[in-house]
Amino acid sequence: MEEFKMSEKKTPPKPLPVKDRFKRVPIKMRSPEERIHDFDLYIHGYTDEEARAEAARCLACNVCVKGCPARLDIGAYVRAIADGEPKNALQIILKDLPLPTICGYVCTHNCEDLCVLGRRGDPIAIRHLKRYAAEAVEDYSEVVEATPEPDTGKKVAIIGAGPAGLTLAYRLALKGVKPVIFDALPYPGGTMYVGIPPYRLPRKVI
Repeated sequence: MEEFKMSEKKTPPKPLPVKDRFKRVPIKMRSPEERIHDFDLYIHGYTDEEARAEAARCLACNVCVKGCPARLDIGAYVRAIADGEPKNALQIILKDLPLPTICGYVCTHNCEDLCVLGRRGDPIAIRHLKRYAAEAVEDYSEVVEATPEPDTGKKVAIIGAGPAGLTLAYRLALKGVKPVIFDALPYPGGTMYVGIPPYRLPRKVI
């Protein structure tokens, strides 16, 4: 894995003062007695207040980025959430990850394993904060800043409409290349759709 260097976009902000930096804001879940009757989502997302409180614990050191395959600027978007700016947080995420809501539900959050707060307490709930930012904005056209390049007249075939194929299609379209996706299933999503149960990844998210 390549060496990670702190983002040079701006100087990391000073940590915000919090009452207990080492204790995670609890993530609410449906009770077992309630969820045994269906296959609906059982993990509730953070409220605005909860998300800001959890994000305020972040030291903005960005050590966690080493564990993120997409190399998201985690410190920047977590601080944006702490400042009450979920749209700004989503803009930061979308620069490197076109499927933020899906990752907010099911990514393996290796970044949290590297969170320095985890050495003495609870790591930042990075995945849940990503989900919060992704769901806090209803109209993504308000935050997407990508502008497609002129049409090149070229086409590229993509085998598989899973997350990798969809991400590639998005990147190619931005470069002026027409993606053509082929998949055995009649709908996009791949393993996300057929391999992950709806109580972990709601179908409406896909």
